[in-house]
Amino acid sequence: SSLTGSVRLETGGARPAVAAALRGGEIDLTPLLAAGGPGGRDGGAAPIPARRSRTPIEFAMLQTIDADVDLSADAAILGDARIEQLRTRLVLRDGVLNVEKFAGRAYGGSLDLAGRLATRGVPSAEVELLASEVSVEQLVRDGGLAGQVTGPVTVSARMRTSGGSIA
Repeated sequence: SSLTGSVRLETGGARPAVAAALRGGEIDLTPLLAAGGPGGRDGGAAPIPARRSRTPIEFAMLQTIDADVDLSADAAILGDARIEQLRTRLVLRDGVLNVEKFAGRAYGGSLDLAGRLATRGVPSAEVELLASEVSVEQLVRDGGLAGQVTGPVTVSARMRTSGGSIA
């Protein structure tokens, strides 16, 4: 994977700040996924434990830097998923990560996602997703529903959660 563009680091404020505008051909983001997790390189999803961990999710790093990142790529690989025509904009300020745009084409349709992760105090997250004309056959081809569900589907979802762990 290779990227071109510009990256600027400013160190004179309360926190270091990074501004980046990056462009790539095909970029593999799989190494950023947790090893052995869903879509990881081992080819399978992690087993779902009977009880979720109460270990707090560590977000401290997101409170140490500010960032403004525009990333576009012809294609992005995330485990077994391939997202064509990826366009994303991320803004991190004072421990709040805003995914202003995460858009592309996958599974024969289009994906548009926006969200917010607030890390100070009790962490909270909000996500809005619109998946249009996504091929169910392509989406579930490796799962238990392969061959049983067909056709394009459009899904619109708005989700919110809060808490310090996945339990």
